[in-house]
Amino acid sequence: MINVKQTISPAMVFEALGKGIKIDFSEVGCNEWTEISSSAQISISDIYSGFLEFRFTPGMDNFFDRDKKNRESNYLAAFAGLDGDRNERYRVGKRSTFYYVLKRTDNDSFPQQLKGFDLYLEQNGSLKLVDKSKIQDWIIAAISKARTAKNNAEYNQILEDAGHFSSPEYKNWKRNHPRRSA
Repeated sequence: MINVKQTISPAMVFEALGKGIKIDFSEVGCNEWTEISSSAQISISDIYSGFLEFRFTPGMDNFFDRDKKNRESNYLAAFAGLDGDRNERYRVGKRSTFYYVLKRTDNDSFPQQLKGFDLYLEQNGSLKLVDKSKIQDWIIAAISKARTAKNNAEYNQILEDAGHFSSPEYKNWKRNHPRRSA
């Protein structure tokens, strides 16, 4: 069996820790590995010093967690603002990010979530119409989820500006309808 040294860069250390993946550290050339935890006696400057090396904590539990979190982190959708023509722009993807633009139209061939829109891919400063038969379902679902979040935030801001959440009726309703935990 060939033993391959698996070390990772300081930037990858921060990314992995941010995703909840367990990381070990050791002095360079030493084979005494310690897991990075809240009680570990290292600082940010130690991570970049070059005197430490890092690896993913070995073990199948960590492997499955790492694999699941890496798969989940591949997709992200967020509202990216309005373009010059007031069309909605969405950033989709994490590693390979693409910007999609929703333009209002009379065309209703999209699923319910995006009905009344044409979908364009923004590339090199121009918009290319996306063929609805070739677009993947997860892209439509991701844009729809980001659009719902944007609309809910706008609606809640309108209620906040109108003073709804500070009204006695709302406080009474909230008192009588407590949030149930899962």
